Amino acid sequence: MAKTEQYIPIFVGSTYLDLKEYREKVRETLMRMETFVHGMEQFGARSGAPVEECLAEVAKCKIYVGIFAMRYGTIPEGYDKSLTQLEYEEAQKLKLPSYIFLIDEENASITPSTIDFHNQIKLQDLKKCLIKRHTPDYFTSPDDLANKVGSAIHRALQDEKAGPVEIDQGIETVIPTETTIPGKSILRRFKVLPQRWQGVEFKIHITNYKINGALTPAFMELKSADELCGKFKLTISDSVTGKWYVDGCPDNPVTLVAEREIAYTLIDVDYFADFEVIVETLYYTPEPPDDDPCISAIKVKKIIDILPVTFSDDDDIPF
Repeated sequence: MAKTEQYIPIFVGSTYLDLKEYREKVRETLMRMETFVHGMEQFGARSGAPVEECLAEVAKCKIYVGIFAMRYGTIPEGYDKSLTQLEYEEAQKLKLPSYIFLIDEENASITPSTIDFHNQIKLQDLKKCLIKRHTPDYFTSPDDLANKVGSAIHRALQDEKAGPVEIDQGIETVIPTETTIPGKSILRRFKVLPQRWQGVEFKIHITNYKINGALTPAFMELKSADELCGKFKLTISDSVTGKWYVDGCPDNPVTLVAEREIAYTLIDVDYFADFEVIVETLYYTPEPPDDDPCISAIKVKKIIDILPVTFSDDDDIPF
């Protein structure tokens, strides 16, 4: 039976417009761990008042991550505190383990457009409270923040596993992050349910040939203008894509992407081979007017082994 881990719900609280890129980096990091990220991206159009909806999302979670920069946030009508502060206070009332991250005001890149001059007194009072109650970490960039959040939550998850993890409302899906499920089965599930199987890493065999001996299409460079490159945060001018085959099955091609040293290794292999690799599922919905419902691929994260393929005299080999 496959070993599965339940996704642990985490609430990420912050202001939005000034920290959008930061939130995306944090979300990508957390989704690769055993977590389900809650936050303003999931609210959408709902019947309840915004404050009620936000606090209800906090209540669904087991961990709170608070990110605070130079904006205090929107103050809802009828309140004297920002929504960001109300979310933080709700997490404290619920006694959620809380991890606080403050922008490094001396070393981070701060522009006037990211500063809320009108509510600076409220913001500084909130930061003083955070420093007094917690031991915050300081960040200077989106990547720096994502790394620090990832490290903190990794430690938190180890503590969380000491006891049973209950799935709160809305987190009913169980996703295998460590599994003996065959790679082909994971890919089938990913193609049908891409959002739920996004960011799953697993081991699989891929091949650079078809069973009937036909060559696969050559690698193509992913350039800065390619939406695939930008959405998947691949290294510009150092990333490639191509159609490859899973477990030597000619009717199961997948879009494969790789970057830097891994890309070079795949390109340099000048013979037919099986590659045993660790891959990660990648998915996004294109912006209109693109007609494709989604774009999905697998990214090679690690090459475990390269196994040359031997052919018999009867094989149709395209030399």
